[in-house]
Amino acid sequence: MELAAHTLMIQAVSLAAYFIDGFGFATESLAGLFYGQRDALQLRALLEMSGWASLLTGILFGIFLMMEPDFWFGLLTQQTALLDHIRAHVGWLVPLLGFASLAYTLDGYFLGLTQGRILRWSSLAATGLGFMPLAVVAGSLGNSHLLWLAMVGFMAGRAISLAVWVPSSLRFGIPVRS
Repeated sequence: MELAAHTLMIQAVSLAAYFIDGFGFATESLAGLFYGQRDALQLRALLEMSGWASLLTGILFGIFLMMEPDFWFGLLTQQTALLDHIRAHVGWLVPLLGFASLAYTLDGYFLGLTQGRILRWSSLAATGLGFMPLAVVAGSLGNSHLLWLAMVGFMAGRAISLAVWVPSSLRFGIPVRS
């Protein structure tokens, strides 16, 4: 029962990702263009605009799901036990989608700059520091809330570990590659 409830919540995250990742795709295209033109002002404006739009979309998506879980998840199941379990965990979707929105936008930004190395190391750091420690504890305690916290930690780790590279990406003449 618990696995089914979490699967439905992950489906909601996947649906939200289609909307949120649109900002990442647009950012990728424009970042490559502006970086090729060596236009740091446009890159900064792009990051601000896409970052805020993506963050707003992610958080609002999470809030809508959290405010009416019976309606939204009721479209996927009629089982009250599943809906009860979802109601107990749906609050995790707001921070998860908030951090995911920033991570997706920054993914697009660094993809546009063709900085695969930064993306790879960011994913490894977020997995090793943000996800794994909490996931191991969640598994050993059988605590699904800690598992959701681990997923939030992963997305926060992705967003933070990518954000630290933004300033150097805006200074031309200084290599971005790590």
